Amino acid sequence: MLSPAELHALQAAAHAVAAGADDELVLAAAFHDVGRAREVATRYRGLPHEQAGAAFARDHLTRRSVWAAGTTPPRTPRARCWPWTTWWRRTGG
Repeated sequence: MLSPAELHALQAAAHAVAAGADDELVLAAAFHDVGRAREVATRYRGLPHEQAGAAFARDHLTRRSVWAAGTTPPRTPRARCWPWTTWWRRTGG
């Protein structure tokens, strides 16, 4: 059984796929809350989860993924997951 965090990551990735995102943005959507993971939060102790996630992404993922991990797009009223592709296009990430 998936944890709520794992389910949220998969939902975000699924929304990115449904919106036509490329593979890199799908990965970024899945990892957008990586800064909340215990191991990441411990390694980057004292940083908000967005900054810890961006630091992790800088060390392990692509530049676009760093942007996604360090950005908190607004939630849409109907969705529990981020509208990654729309947000990406609006902000020029």
